[in-house]
Amino acid sequence: VQVPGTNWRSVHMGASAGRATRTDGTLWAWGGNWYGGCGQNDRNHKSSPCQIPGTSWSTQIVPHADANCTHMLKTNGEMWAVGDNDNGRLGVQPTYTRYSSPVQIPGTWRQINGMNYGIIGTKTDGTLWMYGRNTGGTNARNQDHPEGQNWQPQQHGTETNWMWAAASDRTCYALKYNADP
Repeated sequence: VQVPGTNWRSVHMGASAGRATRTDGTLWAWGGNWYGGCGQNDRNHKSSPCQIPGTSWSTQIVPHADANCTHMLKTNGEMWAVGDNDNGRLGVQPTYTRYSSPVQIPGTWRQINGMNYGIIGTKTDGTLWMYGRNTGGTNARNQDHPEGQNWQPQQHGTETNWMWAAASDRTCYALKYNADP
């Protein structure tokens, strides 16, 4: 079945929900919406794409595998999140508040990637940041959950030459730029 609409640029799928951007910079969501992850200020499941407010969304969209939240970047480096904040996965404050409308995460971000209940990413100044649940030490703080849980973005080290970061369920990876031969 074809998804309604034209000019789709990128598609990002979670376990039971989808997110997609169009060439005009709009962002669309559909599927499971248990905690408001579709960004429509409600918790009703969506059987067809509905627009998440705003324009100039980039192709960096991270719908978490459990479909309870989504992180999104705009082309100007703003990061926004929507959905369940269990274990600090949204990175906005130390509460379990659920957000059914997008909320901005501080900073100007270059790139983001999802990990188990959280985010790892680089900012435009080359710093590396992580937050969320620390299962298996994924926040690189030499601790395991719950002591190492980060409710808000925490910088990893002081280096400013981080280029890219990625993650799987319980493993994180980051690439540095090294100008020395």
